[in-house]
Amino acid sequence: RWQGRLNELREFKETHGHVNVRATPTHRPLHNWMYQQRKMRREGTLMETRISPLDDLGFDWHPTPGRKKGQQYAPRVHWNTDQWLAMFHKLQLFHTEFGNCEVKKTHDPKLHAWMHEQRRKHRRGELEAS
Repeated sequence: RWQGRLNELREFKETHGHVNVRATPTHRPLHNWMYQQRKMRREGTLMETRISPLDDLGFDWHPTPGRKKGQQYAPRVHWNTDQWLAMFHKLQLFHTEFGNCEVKKTHDPKLHAWMHEQRRKHRRGELEAS
């Protein structure tokens, strides 16, 4: 059963390019399983043999909560390495096509928000060197 959910998470990543599974009706069982994996790790009951395959997929052990009902804006997004690299690649493609990194919100809202966050972190000295 555990291996089946891991395979489902792998398929999700292949399809969507990330492992941030939202609690939609279609994905609720996988989302709930991921919640349980986080809980078991916090409690020290998740075996290392199960932690490693999840780490290999880019599993986010400490996700930032999403927007709550009635909340106007979601909290700042925590990008895992795979997501960050995917957005950086998207920016490189944008730069190749347009010759600059001035992404308009109307052109690509997600890339625009990512760029805004990177600039904010740069100004505050919060960008991680890697």
